[in-house]
Amino acid sequence: MRMMRFSVALVILFSLSGCADLSLQRGRESYAQIHPDLNKKTREMILSGNIVRGMTTSEVEASWGATYQKDSYSNFMGQVEIWTYGDCLYSCHVLTFDSKGKLTDISSQKHNY
Repeated sequence: MRMMRFSVALVILFSLSGCADLSLQRGRESYAQIHPDLNKKTREMILSGNIVRGMTTSEVEASWGATYQKDSYSNFMGQVEIWTYGDCLYSCHVLTFDSKGKLTDISSQKHNY
């Protein structure tokens, strides 16, 4: 009985993660449709779920979805925003945006415990 509950829980978990992926893909497609002025490279990056330096905050969010952590600070170049994707205890991506909202740095952190 315990094993059956565990199996059902796994099936539900995998089903939900698939729904999230499908929802994110639909969001990417929707963003590309309502922004016909996107250049070809940016459009392809968003639709494939990738990011590249120079993207705006809205383009990154369209490609990767909403982040759970946003921080900001001021430096000599103005207001800088830092977005974190993932759990930095194990693996995460830290994105830096300049004062104009353009992605300037992408760093990955992976810890092997």
